Amino acid sequence: MEVNGGAMITEARIQAQDGKGVVILSVENDPFSRQMHMFSSAKDSKSGKTESQKERYSVPLLARTLANVGDNVFMVGIEPGVLPTFSTREGHILRVGGTDDGIRIFTTIPYKPTYCGAPVLDKATAVIGMVVGKSGDGETEVAPVRSIVSLLKQAQIQ
Repeated sequence: MEVNGGAMITEARIQAQDGKGVVILSVENDPFSRQMHMFSSAKDSKSGKTESQKERYSVPLLARTLANVGDNVFMVGIEPGVLPTFSTREGHILRVGGTDDGIRIFTTIPYKPTYCGAPVLDKATAVIGMVVGKSGDGETEVAPVRSIVSLLKQAQIQ
């Protein structure tokens, strides 16, 4: 494991893949299983009292139904740089349909290659899918959550 500039580099193994661009990885020392996610403390110069705060990552719910055309959605992606940062991009669903890769959701969320694998959420903050690429029409292509759940079951990860 290597920690550099706030980013952690670690090992991952492929657990399942659909052959259509979606891969489930098992990540060693992932942030969801570590005991401490973030810890901060400060000492009050007047009272001498130390205050501390421990934060843990939260895991959003998975959407129970397929998204609908016109629904507003947003994505949380990574912006590369010396110190990678998270960014939120908003859009709406243009269409839902079949491709050679199965059912996909097509959105107006701007696409960048670094967004691949990013979760796409609905207004209730439930995950509706994961960014897998850009369509020939320039739309951001999202694998629906049911495809991901199917792969998780295949890999026996839940």
